[in-house]
Amino acid sequence: MGIFDGLRKKNSIEINKVSNSDILMPRCECGWDKVFGKKTGMKPFAQMYIYSALNTLYSGMSNVSYEAVKEKGKITVSGIASFLDNNTTLLLNQYLFKGYIAIAWDKDHNYWIPKTNQLRFDANRAIINKNVVVYYSPLYQSKRQAPMDLLRPQIELLDTLCNNLVESSGTLGVLPIISGDAIPANPEFKDNLAKAMSKEYGWSDDQLKYFLAKSSINVQTIDLKVKDLEFRENIIAAFKWILNYLQIPVDLIIGNSTYDNVNGARLYFYETTVRGYAEIILKLGQALVTASGEMIPKAALTYHIYNVSGLDRSLSDMCGEKQSYVDLLKSLGESGVDVSEELARVYNDIKELYLKV
Repeated sequence: MGIFDGLRKKNSIEINKVSNSDILMPRCECGWDKVFGKKTGMKPFAQMYIYSALNTLYSGMSNVSYEAVKEKGKITVSGIASFLDNNTTLLLNQYLFKGYIAIAWDKDHNYWIPKTNQLRFDANRAIINKNVVVYYSPLYQSKRQAPMDLLRPQIELLDTLCNNLVESSGTLGVLPIISGDAIPANPEFKDNLAKAMSKEYGWSDDQLKYFLAKSSINVQTIDLKVKDLEFRENIIAAFKWILNYLQIPVDLIIGNSTYDNVNGARLYFYETTVRGYAEIILKLGQALVTASGEMIPKAALTYHIYNVSGLDRSLSDMCGEKQSYVDLLKSLGESGVDVSEELARVYNDIKELYLKV
């Protein structure tokens, strides 16, 4: 097939493919603009919840390091590893908010993340740029959507719950009814009274705590039973759904659990979520290695997770592995095998470990 590569319309290197079937899953238009409409006056409480989750992902990915493990093509592979290390957050964001990760390169081994308006798409929304390596999320492959698209209704729910909690706190959970013989019932009066009651009277420092009337009036209240709405419980439940969707163990953020549970959740997070994203980025890096044209094996690039107690490879662990290898080389050397070059390479590897860990 390589002979005809120049004739293809699709010039990108796709790690996985988007479906080209006519029977695609329907695109679900959801979110503020499509279903709920933009609500004015709402405070964006959900932003804090979303970034609490995303910051956990960013912190987890910051403990992933990509490395060149073979001497052949080490300069090229080290350059790719450095690019991946420096842009992990941006690559993860692209996956979550765009549904794919695209990396461009040129003949001088420069690498960058192309802007959306620089990418070309075919009829199936597959990226077709030359010198671009791309990996699609499962949701993009089947529905042409990004993972964060499906979170919009849940984000809207969080905003609504939090704003309703604030509003109900401001009214102390009651609805007042003012009545009296001398109070006119025309719409203009009621409108003016409502504005005055909401702006001039209330519990804030710049509002009046009481009002005077020339005739007798009655004030009754309707208990809105805010407690029965369980705003706090529903807010936590909505946030948990977001965490579960993003594959972040609840104990890592909300807590209220034992130390063993938190430690177990942390290990699970790195073994599944972080490692899953690290493997995706590794595939992109290895595709860049293969595309370099230098006949470098993709196995020249790998990754390790550091600084995670119970999971990471500590300096002593890695040096212990090297020591076992050195002992093997010495045994081979005593048998007459020339191992001087390999011993020198192991020595250089150990020096690099001390700089990294």
